[in-house]
Amino acid sequence: MARYEEKILNWFPAFLVLGAVFLIIYSPFQIGARELYWQEGYYAVQANEIKYMLPITFAHGIVIQNSFPFYPLLVSLLHADLGLPLEFSLRALSIMSTAGIACMVWAAGRSAGGLQAAAVASAVMISSNIVIEKSMDGYPHTLMLFFLTAAWLMWFTFGAGRGNWNMAWIASMFFCGLAFYTMGFVVLVYFFVPLIFMRRPLTMWPRLRKPGFAAGVVIFLGFVLLWALPHIIYARTMPIKYMTFEPKPLYEYIEHFFGFPLDVLVRLIPWTIMAWAPFCVAFHPLDKSPIFSRFLRTIFVSLFFLLWLSPFSEPRDILLLVPALAIMTGINYWLIIRRYGWKLQRFLNVLPWLSIACGALIFSFYFANHEWWTPLVTMSRGIGFRDVMHYKILGYLASIAATVSGALLLAVRKKPPIWIYMLILLCGPLMFFWSVTMPYKAQADEKRLIGTQLRTVLENDHVPETVTIYKGGIQGLYAELLYMGYKVQKIRKLEDLPASKKIVYLIDTEFPQVPGRHWKNLLPADTSYRKQRICLWKGTLISQKRHFKKWPR
Repeated sequence: MARYEEKILNWFPAFLVLGAVFLIIYSPFQIGARELYWQEGYYAVQANEIKYMLPITFAHGIVIQNSFPFYPLLVSLLHADLGLPLEFSLRALSIMSTAGIACMVWAAGRSAGGLQAAAVASAVMISSNIVIEKSMDGYPHTLMLFFLTAAWLMWFTFGAGRGNWNMAWIASMFFCGLAFYTMGFVVLVYFFVPLIFMRRPLTMWPRLRKPGFAAGVVIFLGFVLLWALPHIIYARTMPIKYMTFEPKPLYEYIEHFFGFPLDVLVRLIPWTIMAWAPFCVAFHPLDKSPIFSRFLRTIFVSLFFLLWLSPFSEPRDILLLVPALAIMTGINYWLIIRRYGWKLQRFLNVLPWLSIACGALIFSFYFANHEWWTPLVTMSRGIGFRDVMHYKILGYLASIAATVSGALLLAVRKKPPIWIYMLILLCGPLMFFWSVTMPYKAQADEKRLIGTQLRTVLENDHVPETVTIYKGGIQGLYAELLYMGYKVQKIRKLEDLPASKKIVYLIDTEFPQVPGRHWKNLLPADTSYRKQRICLWKGTLISQKRHFKKWPR
């Protein structure tokens, strides 16, 4: 059998392919359709209350310890200054961070292995299962990973690449400082643990005596002070009270320990079929950049075992492994396809039927009689969105695109490069996700309904938007009260309610034991939140009339 060869695209066609696939995967016009979910409400409240001149994170007027302001600051810039919706701003910043990492791995891959390595590295970065799943959440993790990846690459580029270890420490610690300002001290663990295991000529210990390391430490401490001093000077609080490490229960840790390697393989789909190559010893003598590849392997392996053995790691932390693996996969891509190209293509030739099936399912969902398939599928939130015109148009276009792309891949004799082939195959399920699954999920509006209900009750009571609503001992409610649209102030005890105000409004679960006020619940008695009762109490000050005896005549 002839050796498998592949045409290497110029940078512009490769960039167009990656850009088009990126838009299909992350669909920026739809990322704001779904209401705030999970911890997004917590970060949304921080972004809504943070001030540029006072970079302290607040949630309902209370200073948050063990919290870091850079992500809320950037979200506030998009939302408050540019006028973008808050849901969109949270998720767009996460997705833009992923795009930034893809650009970095492109540059690193091109430097180490050429244009083909750059394109494949970027493809792995934007289309791995874990990256797609977590980048769509409005969390700060991808922003932190952007800075951490920059720190690793700066350390190698200036140090091993140019021999300027002073600049290597200064640049890398600057980006570590930005990562710290995003997610805290844990970034030092992620940055330094791989460096501890570096072997010659990348051994870290002799480099610690360089003046640049001391300068880098000073830069990092500058970010620590930038975070801590506003808390101490203006908020009169300590920025960190205790380390919030919550280890898993024993049974969860055992489950994590035995399931983590398989979890990593699943979350790296579809690139799992190539991700083994950087660790194949037979390929190492053919590596075009052996020192850089060893640097990346050390990062991957050390963090893999750190996350595997740690009782504090979460599935989201697998993101840390992707940038290094993406670059290594790009560097070794030419070896993989040269040796296994025909086998990979035979395997992939079966999968276009999946794209055709996705197209058929999308078309059937929107245009076939729903009575044919609703008995087979349970959709508790209903299918009312299939009658919305823009979703119908989206479904029509997605069904055509998925079906045609699958049919073309089956019909054409000369297949595209395997990395493009895999990206096209990935687009079929993603089109189904954005045209059917995401509109269905966007119907979930429990948080928005509670917020709207609270707002309606307050408006019916003629409460101006300038009035502060107080929040008692009930936990959470970040997204719900954000949708309410009023300023919220958390109180730690009922005695903190303003005594002189004639009328106060309090959100709590129980009747407020505050004498001197008449309390009335404005919500229906059966209103609940997370299986607990929720009440909006209106407390009216009871006037105290003085009674004087008449003077004797």
